Amino acid sequence: MDFPMLRRKIRARFHFGFCSWKGRSSLRICLLSGAVQSLLLGACTPSPPPNTRLTVQIHSEPSTLDPAEVEDGLGFRILMNLYRGLYRYDSSGSLVPDLAERAVWSPDGRTLTLFVRKDAKWSDGAALKSDEILFAFERARSPKSGARMAPLLKSIDRIEALADGGGVRFHLNRPTPLLLHLLTLPMTFPIRREWVGTDGRFAWRENWSRLAFSAPYRLTGYERDRYFDLEAWAPVPPNTPTKTRFLVVHDETTGSTLLAKGDLDVLSKVPLLETERLKKEGRLHSYPFLATYFIAFRPERAQVLTPNVRRTIQNSIDREAIVKLLGGGEQVADSWIPPGIQGHYNRSETTPALPNPQAVSKKLALTLVYDSGERNALIAQKIQADLKKNAGIQISLEARDWKTHVQSIREGSLAFYRYGWFSPVLDPAFFLMAFEKGGPFSLFSSRGELPEIAPLLEMQDGKEREAALIAFQKKWVDEEALLIPIFHYVNTVALSKRVQSYPLNPLGYVHLEDVRLTGGN
Repeated sequence: MDFPMLRRKIRARFHFGFCSWKGRSSLRICLLSGAVQSLLLGACTPSPPPNTRLTVQIHSEPSTLDPAEVEDGLGFRILMNLYRGLYRYDSSGSLVPDLAERAVWSPDGRTLTLFVRKDAKWSDGAALKSDEILFAFERARSPKSGARMAPLLKSIDRIEALADGGGVRFHLNRPTPLLLHLLTLPMTFPIRREWVGTDGRFAWRENWSRLAFSAPYRLTGYERDRYFDLEAWAPVPPNTPTKTRFLVVHDETTGSTLLAKGDLDVLSKVPLLETERLKKEGRLHSYPFLATYFIAFRPERAQVLTPNVRRTIQNSIDREAIVKLLGGGEQVADSWIPPGIQGHYNRSETTPALPNPQAVSKKLALTLVYDSGERNALIAQKIQADLKKNAGIQISLEARDWKTHVQSIREGSLAFYRYGWFSPVLDPAFFLMAFEKGGPFSLFSSRGELPEIAPLLEMQDGKEREAALIAFQKKWVDEEALLIPIFHYVNTVALSKRVQSYPLNPLGYVHLEDVRLTGGN
């Protein structure tokens, strides 16, 4: 006997008879029967899962994902979602404990004890150990590591693990209120000894699939110069990305096309021609960023670049017009140190010297070198026009790809170039390091007169330090004009309609667990 066929016939006969009775009451019962069946069928049909994948544009591959060596904003964006430090900056830029549970300072300010969360784990399930914290500092301070930010850790005399393994204690050679801020830097993030070779090298590109991570996300896919795939391994809040792809898209127009097609959720480099349209659509969002766009000189590369010549160039550039041209909310750079950090001041309150064309040698032959991109090209062309109009100075322009440009700056082979400087901590210390004699981040040769920055780094917060920072800038930025601040950045991104919240903090990165998505595309 065909039992399935028999069941279907009985069900059909029952339904026909039940719904064929005459009268209003039977009609109501019939309608109710249909409604119940519809509800049951609906309950049995699974709803589509929410789309929790996020695709973020980055304009180039970071130079490294080695926590000790990273120094560019691209590397920070990815690393801050793979590793955790003892402290971190939240979406508003406030300093908050991360792996640390609580901090205890000694009365003299020279000892800091940090108790670490007992539930801290790696993505492979292993418990995070105090020894892995000690190793990170040991490695960062070793010459083998290539940690260029290591000079910021000079105040640390030694570090020890607590007897019960539940934390670490820092012994300082001088009180350092900045220390908690330094604990947000990737070079201080816990790391395992087995990942680092005897030569101090952390071969992340070769071994990325075998690494474990301490943040809620882990690296699950990587193809050089194409993408980085991150996936949540720990619980994250509802409507938060569970999978994120950092997609390398060099060209701004290509990025805009991907956004329009729904293949991109965060456009990090917005084409100028698209700005107004995206603003009207409510998809353009700007965030303060502790960074300064500038042009700089290496005087020893061009002997005619005297202070008078540099000041003439400085005062011939119409920075307000450049900011207006960009139309993205940037702020004219009144000082080298940006707003939001101690030492920012309003240079426009003092009247700068007028351009002095007579100070410029006829032998002057300058090329402004910049990294390629629509905005950088526009700024370079404006500077070129300003110098010709206001000082009779004719310069040529040269665009290079980002990696080549950065390498040229590090080698000191450029006499006149554009660059951007951002602070990885909410303190002016890193901005001062641009002038440090022989320092790892110095933009200038150790030859010739350069300021001594150590006293400023060691000063305590307060009015005295504020005054010293302003005096420093008036001497080396306004008078000597070793570099010329143009504007202070904002981070402007275009978001797809799926992204409800993308809270970039003032340091220029976002923690993915703070992002909120809608369920649709």
